[in-house]
Parts: sequence; C-alpha cells; structure tokens
Amino acid sequence: MSKKQTKADTQAPQSLCGYIHAVTPVTMSRRNFKYFNATFQTQRDVFHHTVIFAAEQHIMWSTTAKNGTAVKLTNTTNKPDPNSKSFSIHRDRNTVMEVIDVNFPHNPPIETQLMYVEDIKLLGPKQHVTKLQPTVVKVNPPTVNAWDTACEIKECFLRDKMGQIMLTLWDKLVTQVELNNTYEFENMQTRAFRGIPTLTSSRSTIIKPIQRDQSAGNCGEGKPTNSQCLGHSM
Repeated sequence: MSKKQTKADTQAPQSLCGYIHAVTPVTMSRRNFKYFNATFQTQRDVFHHTVIFAAEQHIMWSTTAKNGTAVKLTNTTNKPDPNSKSFSIHRDRNTVMEVIDVNFPHNPPIETQLMYVEDIKLLGPKQHVTKLQPTVVKVNPPTVNAWDTACEIKECFLRDKMGQIMLTLWDKLVTQVELNNTYEFENMQTRAFRGIPTLTSSRSTIIKPIQRDQSAGNCGEGKPTNSQCLGHSM
C-alpha cells in the first residue's frame, strides 16, 4: 500500500524552482514523439535529468539556460530515477514556466563541463558524456550494421591529453570526422566492448571542428605518432 502511495506521490503534478542547464537538440523518440533533454538545478548542488515532450518550447528553454535565469516550473511530473536516489522531471505542453528569484546560486553541474578520456573510462556503461575535445588519431573504414536496421557505422579513435578511447559513429555522423583533426563532441554515451570502455554517438550528438595549435596537441608536440596514439587500438 505504501509503495503504491509513494509512486502516486512521485508522479503527481509538481512545482519546482531553479535553473536550467545543458539543453540538448530536439530529437525523435522510437514512438515518433519529438523531445529534448535538459538538466534542472533545484538547490545549490542538486540536479535532475529533465525530459521535455514539447519541441516548440526548445528555443525558450535554450535561451533561459544561456541567460542563467531562475524559473518556476508548474505541472511537471516527477519520476524516480533508477540511476540515483533523486528523480527525473518529465514536462509536456501543460507545464508552465515563469521567471522568479531563488535563494541559491546558478551552478552548472559537473557533467556540463569539459570531460577528459581518463574520467570517461571511470564511468559505467550507458552514461552520458556531455563534452569532449579530442583529436582523431585513427579512423577505420565504414561498415554497414544490419543488427536492427541497415545503416553505416564508423569506428574512430580519439585522443586527448589524458588518454585514448574508441568512438562508434552512426549514420549521418560517419562523414563528419577526418584523421588528425580536433573536434568538440557533445552528447555521447559510454559503452563497454569486451570489458574495455568505449563511446558511441546518439541522435543528439553534435560534432564541431575546432582549431588547435600543434604545440598544444593532445599527443604531445607535432603530429601524433603510432607509438603515442595507436598503442592500444582495438
């Protein structure tokens, strides 16, 4: 009985106050619903994963996050988060957003900051990786994946100053990287291949080319060599 009551309490419409962070691009669910994700800060160091099933609100959420404005969300649905003792927030067209003042500071979560390969390898599978700025040190030829649906995949090896990791690119992303170029990758997920941590792209992955001085290269000075960058390629 108490279990039923707790579930009802956590899923009832709620009002939450705080700051919006890390708004992702709009994507399509498997059931053909458009949605996007964000992180909602409700206290100085308390953050909740948020799913917004209202694609037309994307510009408003992105602008609010960029401006660091505190808001109140009314009529949200809060669901237990299986990955923590917290809850995730689900929002739809019935949710109302209004600007307010709160008594705690705007504090971006750690996961919205730049990450390094060394840190990513400590994460378990299916964890969100928000931002990485590595150099592509090896690219395998594209192949066709026929497990679920026929689409192109490409394995490439990324290296920053803290280490190297393999990334699997899917579909349209396979043409967006070139060998020895440096990019900012946003919104990836961790996987494990034969016990070795790897990365995979998702529908919300963004790849941006960035300019980097050779002297600040991820594999030391000058161009990366096989012994520096390809020593543990798979």
